[in-house]
Amino acid sequence: MNKKTTFLKSLRYICLAFVISFGFITIIATGGGGSDDGGTSYYLHPEKTLSTSPMFTDTGSWTSRFRSGSSSEWSIELTGDIVGGTYSYNIWAWAVGSSFRIDIILLQSGIETDLASWTGITTTDPDYYVQVQGTASGPAPTTETGDRLIVRITHTGPYTDWVEIKCSGELQSHITVGP
Repeated sequence: MNKKTTFLKSLRYICLAFVISFGFITIIATGGGGSDDGGTSYYLHPEKTLSTSPMFTDTGSWTSRFRSGSSSEWSIELTGDIVGGTYSYNIWAWAVGSSFRIDIILLQSGIETDLASWTGITTTDPDYYVQVQGTASGPAPTTETGDRLIVRITHTGPYTDWVEIKCSGELQSHITVGP
């Protein structure tokens, strides 16, 4: 083999190694584009939005806090169809002495459709946030650009204590849609 052929062959392997490395770095940095099981995770952000990226801040964490009978909502405008059918939540909450419900809702042309709901959620540690989780099957609607996905958390009582939800920092509350 001549030097030019050897050089080109080596260059090809170097380029291939670079492309593979860059691909792995991209997958790690972006979280792979969804959860481990192929669904898409939507993180609750302080400004009451949902995002496919978690929020880390230099100033610590942010909490959404509300009392009995009130609710808090986070939403995202969809850019196309979602893969519905399975819905889950992974929420960091403090709700000792109180309970709350979580609803995942699709808003299309001003009409709300419940995709999944969980009721009677509470926590037991009086001193810190507890991770609460659940999964449910629901409809798999066809969605379009401009539709909104909403997470609504409602304090259902029975007491007047606060419900607090962590939305940033080291505890990342989120929902997952699909597969």
